[in-house]
Amino acid sequence: MPHQFSSVSINDIKIISNSSSLANTMTEISINDRRNDHEPTSAVLDYCKRKFLQPYTLILSIVALNPTPTDTTYLRVVIGHMQSCFVVITLIFGYCLQCLSTYRFDRSLTSNRQEIYITQKIGLPPHETPIGCIILSALHLFGYVSAIIVWKFFEQEQQKNLIERVFLMTKQPKSLCRTLWLLLTFEFTIFILFYICTKPIDWTNSEWLQKLDQYWQVKVKITLSTILFIQDFLEVIILSNYCIESYLLRIYITSLSEKLLLHSIDILHWMRETLEFYTLLHRLNYYVSVPVGFLAFRSIVSVFGRCLYMFKYFGVLYSNHKTILNVADILLQLLLCLLPFFMAASLTQKCKIIKSIGHRIRGRPFVYQNSSNEELNTVLLFSSSLEMSAELFRMPIQYNYLCFVLLSCSITFLTIAVYCNLSA
Repeated sequence: MPHQFSSVSINDIKIISNSSSLANTMTEISINDRRNDHEPTSAVLDYCKRKFLQPYTLILSIVALNPTPTDTTYLRVVIGHMQSCFVVITLIFGYCLQCLSTYRFDRSLTSNRQEIYITQKIGLPPHETPIGCIILSALHLFGYVSAIIVWKFFEQEQQKNLIERVFLMTKQPKSLCRTLWLLLTFEFTIFILFYICTKPIDWTNSEWLQKLDQYWQVKVKITLSTILFIQDFLEVIILSNYCIESYLLRIYITSLSEKLLLHSIDILHWMRETLEFYTLLHRLNYYVSVPVGFLAFRSIVSVFGRCLYMFKYFGVLYSNHKTILNVADILLQLLLCLLPFFMAASLTQKCKIIKSIGHRIRGRPFVYQNSSNEELNTVLLFSSSLEMSAELFRMPIQYNYLCFVLLSCSITFLTIAVYCNLSA
């Protein structure tokens, strides 16, 4: 009996020791699993911050459009507002210089001295008027001021929240980062080409500039060229920001749809994420799109003005090498202002797909075989009630509507151009 008791005790001790070692091993595994779960999230957020968020915020801060952080100091807020006021004063000074020098405005609204002389010589009416200068300058100024209001007062780090959410949801953050930088590079390439094409070839057309001495002429030319560069840079920043946020929201809603179809996300969690997407889409439509609307309208007026004037006086004024620059200027400006519309139409298309996702998961019996009919009906009713679309000018942007408007505008423009050319 004692020997048997001792052997039993030894076995019990071995079992207890093995159990404790197994428990320690399981504890270490669970700790390592939790670490492995947290490391990818922190790594993605760190990658997002280093590779895109910080450089992009630095670009926005150059033109005083960086969002004001919630934890910033009062002194930094004051400095940010002073920088915005300085940019606004610089823009207004540049508008005045442009009006005085009749420099780089639409030929249908204002023309330089050489073209006035030619049109008067051949008996055509002059087209110089300060209305074009006032309209285009006011639209550009309203676009920038509204952008300051959106970024400084209504932003509240929602853009940062959107960028981080999309980077966490995507399966390939590096590919997403490259795509965003490619989109920015494409926009800035258009901006550089547009600035080169609209750069004046002959400064002798301005009588006001010729009245100044040589020293002040050089100063005015450098100042005006710099301010015009800032104006175009502001415009491309605002338009490209809208394109980036539209693309991020498109990736956001696409990832949510794919996760629900694969049943890799809980239904209730999917509904919460969809409502968060709706909040970010509402911000895009009612805040971010306001400055884009001003600048897009300005670009459309500019494009139509240049085209009509070019067609009307094509044989008189555009019989030299300036024709190529004017055509390239029109095409680049048209591409720059239409890109936000196509990005919005692409986002609207993805938003419309989610309305039918409830019917699609109903057709996946093996994926949702363990789900109750009540959950499936909830998803069906929730997705069918969603009315989401990207908006510009408070109007939904869709591919079919966009193509119809472009076709109608093209027909109207060509008809007016032919009539003006025949009447001339």
